[in-house]
Amino acid sequence: MTDNSSVWKSIGPGSIGVVQGIVYEEDIWAGNISVCFCGEQERWVGPSAHLEKVNKLTNGQRVRVKASVTHPRFGWSGHIHSSIGVISAIDADGKLRIFTPSGSKSWMLDPFEVEVVEQEELRIGDWVRVKPSVSNPTHHWGDVTNSSMGVVHRIVDDGLWVAFCFLERLWLCKNWEMERVRPFVVGDKVKIKTGLVSPRWGWGMETHTSKGQVVGVDANGKLRIKFQWREGKPWIGDPADIVHDETENPKPES
Repeated sequence: MTDNSSVWKSIGPGSIGVVQGIVYEEDIWAGNISVCFCGEQERWVGPSAHLEKVNKLTNGQRVRVKASVTHPRFGWSGHIHSSIGVISAIDADGKLRIFTPSGSKSWMLDPFEVEVVEQEELRIGDWVRVKPSVSNPTHHWGDVTNSSMGVVHRIVDDGLWVAFCFLERLWLCKNWEMERVRPFVVGDKVKIKTGLVSPRWGWGMETHTSKGQVVGVDANGKLRIKFQWREGKPWIGDPADIVHDETENPKPES
């Protein structure tokens, strides 16, 4: 509905619906359109001048409730403004059924209440981790946590198979559950993460003050690091235990 359109039942300026057809009167079209609006059983019939086309929402898109919406028409269903879900179905009137990892059933929303959350497509070889907003991944955590860093090895539809250095098999998840992170490459200057209690494969001779350089990166993200003043074999580390040393290795421009 356009900004200058009048209120009809629960529908008003900004409301989003789905066109059902053109209304004829004695085989003559006077400019009226029939529209199904979310939440109303009766169809709205009125001048096409009161309508404007909007971008169509589709299954699979990631959405969240607009900051301007305080009380969604069908309730919060235990979610909040920062909750991000995936459109799993769209009813004939435009009503959205949203799937979220934290929800046991579909969360219903009016299309007027949501905004699309754009996400750059993940590719094979990308370094990723589970998004902080995901509390229960679709295929469960296993030994993976929000801090775990892995490498995408396979993509099929919306499924990702990710290699983690501590798992023998690829870990399955949904692409919208993951976010891209900065990779480690040979030559990066690094140090052990502040506050880390115990590295996955032990400290060896190193401490929190140790600084080194990445000399090897396995396909599953396992790092081989040559620390200063140390002889012998490289130190083996989980990328989740390591951070870039920004004083030696400034973050590249995005």
